[in-house]
Amino acid sequence: MAVKRSGQPAYAQLAEDLRKQMREGSLAVGSEIPSTSQLMSQYEVSNTVVKRALDLLKAEGLLIGQQGKGVFVRELPAAPEPSAADVAAVMRRLDELGATVEQLVDRIAALEKGRSTSAQPRPAQES
Repeated sequence: MAVKRSGQPAYAQLAEDLRKQMREGSLAVGSEIPSTSQLMSQYEVSNTVVKRALDLLKAEGLLIGQQGKGVFVRELPAAPEPSAADVAAVMRRLDELGATVEQLVDRIAALEKGRSTSAQPRPAQES
């Protein structure tokens, strides 16, 4: 399966395909990913493309390399639950943003009303 000419860099396409395999379980947590040469052959890409894709996935914390053993799918820790204070802060900020949007809507309406009244023809003055 070769990477496609999609405008997206080949290494990004390869990384996305490997992410997809991780999500779907065909590359399970703890499993070794195929070797660089196997990935080069399978995706019809260069060594550089494979290395960049693997480096990207390592930087994202999805893969871990073990010297002399291979590269493995990492088990990611569960995301921490947000605290009540965090949720309350987000809700306050959303309320502030909602109020700001309402003020902007009112200001735009006033500006448009002023523009429409100034565009109307004025009655001729009597001499």
